[in-house]
Amino acid sequence: LLGAWIGTASGAVRTGTINDDLFLAGTSVDVYATVMGDLFAAAGWLNINSDVADNLVAGGGMADIAGKIQDDLIIAAGILDVAGSTGDNLVAAGGVVTVDGKVGRKLFAAAGRLRLGRNTTVARDAWLAAGAADLDGAIGGNVTIAAGSVVLRGRIEGNVEVTAFSLD
Repeated sequence: LLGAWIGTASGAVRTGTINDDLFLAGTSVDVYATVMGDLFAAAGWLNINSDVADNLVAGGGMADIAGKIQDDLIIAAGILDVAGSTGDNLVAAGGVVTVDGKVGRKLFAAAGRLRLGRNTTVARDAWLAAGAADLDGAIGGNVTIAAGSVVLRGRIEGNVEVTAFSLD
C-alpha cells in the first residue's frame, strides 16, 4: 500500500489524524488517532480508541476496542472487549470475548466465553460459537448459536437456532 504509516515500537501511540492506512505492531500498542484508511495492528496489549474510516484488522493477547469503525472490524485476542461501533460487520475470535457496542450489519463470533452486553445492538444476523454464550443485547435479525451453554436475555427480532447442552 502506498504511503502507509508503519510503526513497530513497543508502546507505540498515535494521536492526531493519519490520512492513510496505518500498520502498527509491538508489545503494547495504543491508538487514539483518527485513521482515514485501514488500521492493521498486532500487540500483546492492544488499545484502539479511535475513529477508523475503513476497516480495522487486529490481533493481540488482550485487546480493548472503542471508537467508531466505519467498515468491518476483524479481530482475534485472548481477551477481547469491544465497546465501540462498526458500520459493517464484526468478526471476533478469542478466549473471552465481550461485545457491548453497536454492530452495523452482521456479527460473527467464536469464543471460549462469549458475552453480548446489554448495550449491544446488531442490525442484522448473528452467528455465534462458544463454550458459554450469554446474550443480553438486541439483535435485529436471525441468530444461530452453537455452544455448551447459552443464556438468552436480550431481544431477538428474527429466528433463533440454538444447539447447546444447556439453555436458559
